[in-house]
Amino acid sequence: MNGVTIFFVLSGYLITRNLLEPNLSLRGFYIRRYFRLMPVVWCYLLFLLLLQLVYPSSNNVTAGSLSALLCYNNFDPGGPATGHFWSLSIEEQFYLVWPALLVLCGRRKALCVAIGGALAAAAYRFANWRYFDQMRNAHLTQARADALLVGCALALILDRPRLRQAGDRILPALSPCALGYLVYCIMRFHVLSRLSECIAIAVLIGASVVRPESSLARGLSISPLVWVGCISYSVYVWQQLFIPVIRTNYNPWDVALMVVFSLASYFAIEQPMRRMGRRLEARLASRKLVAMAG
Repeated sequence: MNGVTIFFVLSGYLITRNLLEPNLSLRGFYIRRYFRLMPVVWCYLLFLLLLQLVYPSSNNVTAGSLSALLCYNNFDPGGPATGHFWSLSIEEQFYLVWPALLVLCGRRKALCVAIGGALAAAAYRFANWRYFDQMRNAHLTQARADALLVGCALALILDRPRLRQAGDRILPALSPCALGYLVYCIMRFHVLSRLSECIAIAVLIGASVVRPESSLARGLSISPLVWVGCISYSVYVWQQLFIPVIRTNYNPWDVALMVVFSLASYFAIEQPMRRMGRRLEARLASRKLVAMAG
C-alpha cells in the first residue's frame, strides 16, 4: 500500500505540472490519458474473457470488469483478477475532477483547494481509522484522496517563483528526515498511509526537482529504475494473473511469464496506442488552427 501512496503523490504532482503548461488543451490532455491507459486495460479484460471461455470454472475471473472500465472498481472490485484496478479507478476519478477544478479555480485558489482537501480527507480518515484500516475499505476514494492532493499542492507551490525559491532552500535540507520517516512508515503502516507520510514523499519529490544534480535525484534517474518506470504500467495491469492470489500453483516461472506478458503489452499495445493518441491530438489541433485561420 505504501507503494501506491508514493505513486499517488507522484501522479498528483506530474499531472498538475502538465496541466500548468501554457496553452494546454484539455481535450489533448484527455486524449493522451485515454490512449495511454485504456487500450492495455481492454486487452487485459479481453484476455480474461477468453480465459473464462476456454477454461470455464466456478470462479468468474471476469467479475469486476465493468467497474474497471467505468472507473468505480475501488467501490466494487469484483474478483481477484480485477481487484488491482482499484488504484487505477481512483486515478481516473482524479483525472475527471481535478483538471476542471484547476481551470475553474485558477492556480491560487486551486492551491487552497488542494491543501484544504488533503487536510479534510486526512481528518475524515483519522476520525474513521478503524473502518478504513481494513483491506476492503482502504481502497475507497475518501481514504486515499489526500495523497493525490498533496502531489497537486507540491506542483502548485513549485509553480510560484517565491515559494519555489523557499523550497529550493528548505526541501533539500528536509529530505534526509523525510526519507527516514518514509522508511519508518513503510515498516509501521501496511494498509493505510498517514498524511505525514504523503508530505514526506512530497518533500523527497520536491527536493529532487529543485536540485536535479543531488545524489537523491541522480539515484532516482539511474537507467534500471527509468526502464522499470517505462514498463511499470504494463506490469501493473498484467501482474495480477501471476501472483498467488490468482494462481495456486505459483512458481518462479510465473515471474518470467509476467515479464513476457508485460514486455509484449508495452511494445505491442501501449507504445503503438500512445503514438496513435499523439497523432489524433495533433490532427485535431491542426484542424482547430485551420478553423481559426479561416
